[in-house]
Amino acid sequence: MIQDYDIVLIGCGQMGSAILRGLRRAFTTQDLQLLFCDADASRAEELASELDGRSLKPSELVGLSSERARLFLCAVKPYQLRDVLDGLSLKSGDVVVSVAAGVTLNALISWSGHEGVHVVRTMPNTPALVGAGVTGVYSKSAVGLRVATALFESVGEVVTLKSEDQFHGLTAISGSGPAYVFTILEALADGGVLSGLDRVTARKLAVETLLGAATLVKEHPEQHTATLKDNVASPGGTTITALRELERHGLRHALISAVDAAAKKSQAMGK
Repeated sequence: MIQDYDIVLIGCGQMGSAILRGLRRAFTTQDLQLLFCDADASRAEELASELDGRSLKPSELVGLSSERARLFLCAVKPYQLRDVLDGLSLKSGDVVVSVAAGVTLNALISWSGHEGVHVVRTMPNTPALVGAGVTGVYSKSAVGLRVATALFESVGEVVTLKSEDQFHGLTAISGSGPAYVFTILEALADGGVLSGLDRVTARKLAVETLLGAATLVKEHPEQHTATLKDNVASPGGTTITALRELERHGLRHALISAVDAAAKKSQAMGK
């Protein structure tokens, strides 16, 4: 599927580079045609050399032709996206994938300016940089969804959204969520240091514990998280004592409120 397209990355920053690196790893035995374009020509050239592709100058995007359909991964800032799409010579069968936050699918379709182009709106998150991301995808095109899913599965999990409005909730959980987790990790490690552990050990314990707990939840979807929590909390023990403190200080309320606030902020920014 994805190897049938010439893949053009526009914007060779961290996220765009991570996605193409993941794609190259996932399709090591496939002959992928990768092209890279960035306002910083040296950045595009370095990535093209690393991933066995070809670099393009922004001016070369205008009139870029190919016998095959192209997949344009637009990893630029939202305010740059319209100019980028206006400068592409799109044809029927091409796929345009945007990772720009807040830019609606209808706007993307309008700016693409070709009825035969498959347009997809997406939002990956920063763990994609290490192949552990989760990306929300939405499109009116079945072809676009299939291609985008194959693309983002190379850097983690993919969730197909049922409506565009769900991007607000996705932004609040997976988009902003890594920052919540980093804050929790920092606090857990600080607690370990307060209890007498050295910083390196406390950090390692916090990281591995969160990673292990998340893996347990992922591999046992039939078990409610409350059940998994109760399995740890023995009567009168350290865990239930700690959980009482978390309840007393409103951890769950704080996290729910944080997600709700982020979702509302996303809605406001979209307007």
